[in-house]
Amino acid sequence: MYFRRFPKINYNNQEVVNILTRVKILDTVKNNATIFLPYTVEEGERPDMVANFYYDDPKYDWLVLLSNQIIDPYYEWPLTTFQFQEFMKKKYGGLAASQSTIIHYKHNTKDLTITPDTYALMSGGHANYSAVTAYDEATDLNESRRSIFLIDKSFKTLARSDLKRILNGD
Repeated sequence: MYFRRFPKINYNNQEVVNILTRVKILDTVKNNATIFLPYTVEEGERPDMVANFYYDDPKYDWLVLLSNQIIDPYYEWPLTTFQFQEFMKKKYGGLAASQSTIIHYKHNTKDLTITPDTYALMSGGHANYSAVTAYDEATDLNESRRSIFLIDKSFKTLARSDLKRILNGD
């Protein structure tokens, strides 16, 4: 449904869908807190499942993604535990490696981070900093992606007609 209405372009003498077309939620809508409802993505839930649950139609997965400014649903949507572990293994060569790779050090009381090189050069104050590993940082990022917002279902028809209008150039 999402790409079906995208404009077509000529590429290599062939008509193809222009997937580079960008659509976004209007800033006036985005800044209206009454339109958005908080939602927590459960383990293994996909955008189409959220759309089916909330909008009663899995084809509204584009609205779930669009309202959260998600362009890449494979890496901007929360990974399952299995997917996350496989990603970390591939990126770092193993879970143990990701858990021992220090990305930076975080101050325990201030909003301050320093590089491992800076930490190594410090003459004192090490007790004020805690190591943040690649695994910890990636876990925090993945978990933060579970908190999304859904556009109130009473606006789904309006959002669909607006999307059609925008993509058709009307």
